[in-house]
Amino acid sequence: MTDPLGFALAALILLAAPGPTNALICLGAATLGARRALLLALAALTAYSLAIGLLLTVLQTVLAALPWLGNAVAMVVAAYLLVLAWRLWQTAAGARTAGARITPSRVFMVTLFNPKAFVLAFSILPRDDAALHWYLLALAGIIALVALGWLLLGVLIGAAAGAGHERRLNRLSSVVLAGFAGVILWRVLQGWLA
Repeated sequence: MTDPLGFALAALILLAAPGPTNALICLGAATLGARRALLLALAALTAYSLAIGLLLTVLQTVLAALPWLGNAVAMVVAAYLLVLAWRLWQTAAGARTAGARITPSRVFMVTLFNPKAFVLAFSILPRDDAALHWYLLALAGIIALVALGWLLLGVLIGAAAGAGHERRLNRLSSVVLAGFAGVILWRVLQGWLA
């Protein structure tokens, strides 16, 4: 997509849509507070940048040669989301808070394998454009803006929920992450059946 406005709009809409990364940033901000959740936003920006860079330079060729690898990665991502959902559910049942579960490394891992990176790299970014570096810089700004938006939403949710809200938010986030895992697995299954 070589139209800068169209590119920015498409990237913004895709990145702002609810997903595992945004859910973790929102939950982290609701339970940790804005200052500590900034590291979660930074982890998302770093992971998206790394994923898109790898996709554009290395994995594009590998995935073309080994199409099954895309499904294998999707299944690993879904399994990771299910494990994370289970841990969040267990955290809600126990005495520990979400702060012990929502970490920058977890946000990084979920984001590194987020399907949105594939869409950005192969459908939205103009890979053959001479100004690709400017599009990548703009994309980094959009990623940061969206992460901060979800962070702000999380802070507002945390403030509205009041004290003792961690358990409810953990359970809700657990269900959301399990739902995303189910969607990923469903897409893989549909691909196999097609």
